[in-house]
Formats: sequence, structure tokens, C-alpha cells
Amino acid sequence: MYCADDTSLARISSHYPSAVSYGFDEAADVRVTRLHLASDSSEFDLVVGGATRSGIQLPVPGRHNVVNAAGAVAAALAFGEDPAHVARRLASFAPVRRRFESVSADTDIAVIMDYDHHPTEIRAAIDTARHRDHKRIIVIFQPHRYSRT
Repeated sequence: MYCADDTSLARISSHYPSAVSYGFDEAADVRVTRLHLASDSSEFDLVVGGATRSGIQLPVPGRHNVVNAAGAVAAALAFGEDPAHVARRLASFAPVRRRFESVSADTDIAVIMDYDHHPTEIRAAIDTARHRDHKRIIVIFQPHRYSRT
């Protein structure tokens, strides 16, 4: 199983014809379409085997979380789970602490905590913040170890 959006993984996967792919890429076996990102959730469609499952709800924001959800769907389907059951389970997913967690009740200023320690995660958190209603984003990065930054 691999993310078809990653060109390196797609190239490597050509050696494994039975590998299942997921992501936004047109060639993905489990493909995300019609993505709508809200400030605290995501909604999208998935195309699996030519059939579209519409209006999948994910109670966390961010394109990266949607890709991860598509990977989870691909894994669940590989183990024989019912697609409708998998979609319902995604809708009830409980967000993980310190992953784009709102830590402020102020209506004018949103303070979001996200435990990121490499550039890809930091970029994903900032991209997710851009889908909120605030006009300005200030990022504070606290390195914990030089090896993680």
C-alpha cells in the first residue's frame, strides 16, 4: 500500500503490481475527489473501483488528514471491510491531542497547537491554518531536539 501522490513511491511500486494506491492522483486505486476543507473538518468523495462514495465526513481539517484517511480506507478495504461501515467510522474519528488542536476559546484569536517536527508536517499545519477564517497566521516553532529539526 502506498500514497500515489508521492512520485518516488509510485515509481518504486511499479515493481509491485499488486500494491494498492491511495491519494489524489488520477491513477490511485482509492482516489480522493471533490475535497472541501473547513476550519475544523473535511468532506470529500472517494472513488474505489469505479464507484464513488460521496460526502465522507472527517472531523479533522487538512488535506494531509484526508490523504491519511484514504490510506486507512484502502487498508480497511484490503481486509474486507464494508465501504459504508468504513465511511461511518471516519465520521466518528476522535482527533488526536496536539494535532491541530485548538487551545484557545477566544473568538478573535485562534491558538492552535500542532506537534510537528519536520518540514512536511509544518507545511501541512500551515496549509491547514490557511483554510480558517483568520487573515493572519503567526507560526511559533519550538525545537525540542536538533535531530528532529
